[in-house]
Amino acid sequence: MHAKVDLGVGNLLEVARESALSEKAASLLKEELEKERKAAEARESAWLEKVASVRKGKADRSELRALAAKKLAEGAPVTRAEAAAFLGVSMKKLQRMQAAGKLRRCPGLDGVVRYAARDILRLASAMGKEA
Repeated sequence: MHAKVDLGVGNLLEVARESALSEKAASLLKEELEKERKAAEARESAWLEKVASVRKGKADRSELRALAAKKLAEGAPVTRAEAAAFLGVSMKKLQRMQAAGKLRRCPGLDGVVRYAARDILRLASAMGKEA
């Protein structure tokens, strides 16, 4: 059961003013959220373009290193090419390190080669590389 509230004319004007301010604040908030959404979409689009260029083999070593650094900062696994670029070694050297037991592939990915972020960061630290 709802209680009936008697609002006088003065109270109605006050509620109307507050309501108008709330609508204005909501409008401003909506505009800010829309700007942030567009900015996030632009960042994601740029990220996806960079990933696509890496996958197509069009990325140079510095782009691979930057991509690997971003992934490693997030704790995400990296590809063999990204790990090699980040560590400043060849992919063959990375394979030899794996064969020697200094590095392990992420399990359960079948033929896809990924290395855990913690392993690459550990190697980078041991090699004196900056993350």
